[in-house]
Amino acid sequence: MVKTYAFNIDEYINEKKIEEVSHKLVNVFC
Repeated sequence: MVKTYAFNIDEYINEKKIEEVSHKLVNVFC
């Protein structure tokens, strides 16, 4: 349970980082 929870948190953080980077790239290209 603990490992799964920690893994899910890492995935969530990675997704948020990817979203932020994507938005920044979109702002640069637009």
